[in-house]
Amino acid sequence: MEQEKPLKILVVEDDPAFTSAMTQLLELDFGADVVVASDCPSAREALSSDEFELVTIDYQIPGGNGLELLSEIRALEEPPPVIFVTGHGDERIASQAFQMGAAGYVVKDGRATALLPETIKAILQKEAYRKALEESERRFRLLAENMSDNIWVLDFNLNTIYTSPSVERISGYTPEEATSIPLARMMTAESYEAAVDMLLEEFKNEDRGADPERMRTIELEGHRKDGTTIWTESTLKFLRDDDGKALAILGVTRDISDRKKVLDDLKESEERFRIIAANVPGFLWTTNLRLNFTYVSPSVELMGYTVEEALHLSLGQVLTPESFKAASELLASELEIADRTAESAATVFELELRRKDGSTFKAEVSAGFLRDKYNKPYGLLGIAREVQ
Repeated sequence: MEQEKPLKILVVEDDPAFTSAMTQLLELDFGADVVVASDCPSAREALSSDEFELVTIDYQIPGGNGLELLSEIRALEEPPPVIFVTGHGDERIASQAFQMGAAGYVVKDGRATALLPETIKAILQKEAYRKALEESERRFRLLAENMSDNIWVLDFNLNTIYTSPSVERISGYTPEEATSIPLARMMTAESYEAAVDMLLEEFKNEDRGADPERMRTIELEGHRKDGTTIWTESTLKFLRDDDGKALAILGVTRDISDRKKVLDDLKESEERFRIIAANVPGFLWTTNLRLNFTYVSPSVELMGYTVEEALHLSLGQVLTPESFKAASELLASELEIADRTAESAATVFELELRRKDGSTFKAEVSAGFLRDKYNKPYGLLGIAREVQ
């Protein structure tokens, strides 16, 4: 297993005795790899040739002063935290050091050996938290900038306080534009009213002590920048503080216009089929290959059956025995052909059907195979018309 690298600390100090004491302290308390620079030029050289997790600087050092060196360190692309460790307990210098970005200030007195480790621990913990937060933000930014769904946050006045870059792909608005436009203008009036009603309901649920991790999903119609409208699906929940108090609304929105169109087209197609099936002269039906009905048109009622009753029957139960035998033999023959070719014409033949009351009638039956996407037969589609 790879060992963790020791903490690397640069000590900029020209007092040999204090340098020795600090080095021992840092090595014992932190297992640190300590590099010592006794003047500004050697400190600059160390900083240019190596990377450090922490730097301690004395105020007065040969070749310059600690504030100048602090300024140079803070100008680095990724500056390490800096602690002033100085014999000059001057409030003016301390204030100036903190203003310039120093992470800590320790005076060389009798308390230094106790204060320095405490200061270093506090700074390292803060630095680890800062890096973890930056990494978390980096991952979130990478996710938000590259996902197709839009992530957003609303305050309780329904102002958008954050929206991810993908809002532009969905709505045409840039994130800056989307956060400045009132929510009511981003949606059709009906959808805005539905969204507000849902949120009011959720506020009531919140007062009732509902599950804090609950989520709601709603379909809404929004306005695009180019004037067109778009259907979206939004899933949202409350953002909460450490005490569980709701602070804002977090949502994820995706474009479902294509899905909505497919469903609408399907509904329209089903409605057209329903009208045709209800008015076609004859009995329209489908079966699986075991000849059990999977669909019957309402005109089956002319045979005395309800649609629900017919769906519990098989083709054999509505044919006379002789007709069922003839139909089965023909089906077996046609199925053998259908398995060998993707093309097979509908077959027309006369059969005798039985009504619910037991009476029979002759019908002209036209039937063909239903096929899956691989052109394999999986059922029959047929229509039976009574003949005189």
